Amino acid sequence: MRAEKARRRPNYTIIFLLFCFWVWSCNQQVTIRDTSTKLSERLPESSSFWLSQDLDFTWSTWDRALEVSQKKDIPLLYYVAAPGCDGLLENPSLLLRSLIEKNFVSVRVDPFTHPDRADHLLVAGCPALINALPDGRVFARAIDIPTDKVEQYLLRMDVAFKKRKKTLVDKVTEQPKSRLTKYSISELQLYLMASVDSKDKGLFGPQKFFHAAALTFLRQTGDSEAIAFVEDTIEVLLASPLWEDGSFRLFSYSPDWQHPAPERDLFDQAEIIGLLIEMEHWGLIEKWISYVNQSIADPESGALHGRQLQSANGEWWTDPNIYVDRMASSLIRLIDLSEIMDSVLARRLAAKGIDYIVGKCVDDSGSVSHVCNAEGATNLLKDQALVAIALSNWSKKSNNGSLMQLANKIIQAGNEKKNMNLGDEGLVYLAYWHWNYGEQSRAKQIINEARYRSNDVRQAALWGLLNLHMGQSKL
Repeated sequence: MRAEKARRRPNYTIIFLLFCFWVWSCNQQVTIRDTSTKLSERLPESSSFWLSQDLDFTWSTWDRALEVSQKKDIPLLYYVAAPGCDGLLENPSLLLRSLIEKNFVSVRVDPFTHPDRADHLLVAGCPALINALPDGRVFARAIDIPTDKVEQYLLRMDVAFKKRKKTLVDKVTEQPKSRLTKYSISELQLYLMASVDSKDKGLFGPQKFFHAAALTFLRQTGDSEAIAFVEDTIEVLLASPLWEDGSFRLFSYSPDWQHPAPERDLFDQAEIIGLLIEMEHWGLIEKWISYVNQSIADPESGALHGRQLQSANGEWWTDPNIYVDRMASSLIRLIDLSEIMDSVLARRLAAKGIDYIVGKCVDDSGSVSHVCNAEGATNLLKDQALVAIALSNWSKKSNNGSLMQLANKIIQAGNEKKNMNLGDEGLVYLAYWHWNYGEQSRAKQIINEARYRSNDVRQAALWGLLNLHMGQSKL
């Protein structure tokens, strides 16, 4: 999920399963209030909140929406939005407000605090409007729609449901189910190398993400062409504006890496650092550790903040939420670096971070909160497994057996409460934990059964890494 509304984008994509109309580029800008960089220099707590451009509406809750929709026989509307990717509903007309509050059962979904809900809706980006029948089946989607087209779009959806409901039901019924796949090592290598940008380096496009897990996989195949490509790509990235002040921007709007997005995400950064560790870029890694200490880590609690957004004046707003997947993945890196580089700072950050997770993110049953300091999803398989890996790694380094016991409890809680659906990214981290700390036979079983969407590059690369180096590759 990307906060792509924080500045102008070069193009927009609107996807309708049943409808399509032309749109123009969005001229939406974001205003961000918190101007601090270091957490120790933060403004008062009240000024750390994101000032959304969306006006307040009367929203239904996620849990009750389906029931209300079926009872009233009116369609569902999900507005997927969060800090950095909102603003579709600013200055609404009376008609637009009436549509949202009366003609649809409307729910606002934050994909960062509730990634489980975003996954359920198969959201491909945000902000987004998702329309569903009263039984929950989606019949239309609008991703990054310009604000002046929202009212027209919802009017079309309202009329379509009222006048052509049977047609909608029939069309949705005919939609093929998403197919899951699994690449062999050679197939994955061919797929990734076919996506290479030989001119500007990197994979896919036109917007360029790092795809660090995929680059790591290509490097570990041992293929000379793939290794040379990865090295050339890293050289270009490190010379681009995406690398700054010890941190990496999330992506580039342009294929040449020269137009960085105003967003930093700690999960992506942890994967990039994993690749840089393999390539032994120790000077750059030391700068990243300093960045985490100065801009991400709370000096008192030890928590690591997972997202930052840049305002128009160049200053950064830090998301006050503590996202456990971002924190745990970063702690895994810091624990490695405390040993590899004998970094006192990395060791201190890791120790305080582990204490925070144990005290604030895990309940007595072993269930992990996705947002440790606010409302959000709980007991997501990815969160359970990542936290278990971090605790197990630190237990091994610190000879603290109680942390290993807690990690086992967390894994067990995830096994008991989570339906392990194929395609869940958490399975790859679960397999990694079992291979290193649990039952290797269970890890092999999970790996053999692995399936995922064919365009899920990160997950395909992570499974590829496990297949290449069981028990050796760093996730």
